[in-house]
Amino acid sequence: MAGWTACSIPAQRGRVAIVTGTGGLGFETALELARAGANVILAGRDADRAASVAKLRAATNGASMRFEMLDLACLTSVKAFGTRIQDERPDLLVDNAGVMAPPTRKVTTDGFELQFGTNSLGHFALTAQLFHNCGRDTSRASSRSAASAPTSETSTSMTCSPAELPPDGCL
Repeated sequence: MAGWTACSIPAQRGRVAIVTGTGGLGFETALELARAGANVILAGRDADRAASVAKLRAATNGASMRFEMLDLACLTSVKAFGTRIQDERPDLLVDNAGVMAPPTRKVTTDGFELQFGTNSLGHFALTAQLFHNCGRDTSRASSRSAASAPTSETSTSMTCSPAELPPDGCL
């Protein structure tokens, strides 16, 4: 996509965008979506990183945004997040948060290897949890985790329609 820049983002007024991950790409994605007019929910596992929201508001002249706790390494946290925001009918979900190559073997609270559990299972569960609450009945979900897609050889992608998910949105 040569020539694509943040200025290419269409107007997002009236749309709710959820961005996972409070630093790096998550911060920059939230910043540009807010500049385009989206109501941004920045989701992350570290309450101390909620300060990112203040920085984003300052950079966007007080755009509508807030921080919500979400630990993708804990499926209970994913379900609780989905329950808290279920009435907001998100239009956009950016599955960005992730962990990369922990120096020692670690597991999620559910017993999965940490990188796989966070970057793949956590985002898949989040997408499934929120999919039935999307703002458009004809939505399609596409999930690509930035932490797992540094090159085309390691890229992962999921696309599904409402008929392909369980009726309650949970796996």
